[in-house]
Amino acid sequence: MADPRDTGLDLYHRYRDPGELTLEWWPDAVELATYVGAEPVRSDPRDEQPAAVLQRWSTPHGLIVAVWQLGDYWTGFEQIVKWLPGAAAYVRVEHDWDPRGPALETIPGRDAAQPRPQSLLWRHLARVLGQSAPYWPSLYRDPALITAWFPGADTVHHPGIPAVDVVPLLRMAIRYPAGHPAHRAMIHFAQVITSRDDESVDLSILAEQFAAGAITADQIALAADGAPRDEIVTANDLDETTRRIGWREVQARDDLLAEQCMRVLAMWDGGKTSPTPTSSRSPATPSAGRSSCSVSNRRNGSRSTSCWTPTAPERP
Repeated sequence: MADPRDTGLDLYHRYRDPGELTLEWWPDAVELATYVGAEPVRSDPRDEQPAAVLQRWSTPHGLIVAVWQLGDYWTGFEQIVKWLPGAAAYVRVEHDWDPRGPALETIPGRDAAQPRPQSLLWRHLARVLGQSAPYWPSLYRDPALITAWFPGADTVHHPGIPAVDVVPLLRMAIRYPAGHPAHRAMIHFAQVITSRDDESVDLSILAEQFAAGAITADQIALAADGAPRDEIVTANDLDETTRRIGWREVQARDDLLAEQCMRVLAMWDGGKTSPTPTSSRSPATPSAGRSSCSVSNRRNGSRSTSCWTPTAPERP
């Protein structure tokens, strides 16, 4: 005879292994899940940057894999299962939000061969882990940061991942004396790109949901937020004459680094800052534009009315 204290969900789990179900239907954790660790992974060994970080949690019902997508690539569950087969459940953290927390997609391990992702509320992830689940806003999804995290770790103040890689600009700048227009223009433009990189739309949405009671501190733990910064640098902080002379100098160079710098310029503002109306060194593909930030469509962004949202190629 069934124990009268059992709930319907308890009875359901007497006949089905929770590992066969989506996480929403798993029972509440009776003890804290054990954090096993995390590792960055690449879809192609030749890729410079990892595509995702896989976090592993051990529970009595099997391994839960939480997948943090990096940059602007979307990663399918087929690829995720190849990276780490045999888990009881896979959870992919999306870049957008639902009304009660960051958006999640999940599949049970039994569906690994033919994934049929389903949405999952954040509170269910916290419930089956038996603790608040860590969260990294899109702007601070640094693979080294996620890999180094452990339960109980303090929130890390991160300067933010630049929407566009400014390393080519810095490498070009050091090839000129400090007072040279090219040096000044490259350093200045790198500052313009990175000066808003600690402003996260995700933090604003999270604050709103906290205030509305849609999500609570015992469900989500903020693992990273923005670092203190000085005043925002704008394009007009360097006089136009110096900017144009500096960029013309770079544009006139016949080397790969110069092409990379011109590509950074085109990616950032569509070439508006270009020293000439059309640039022979602009990339052949359309540059990334700007689109309105919203709860349902955002990447790395800022609190301004728009944020950098490149069209992302899908991972196979």
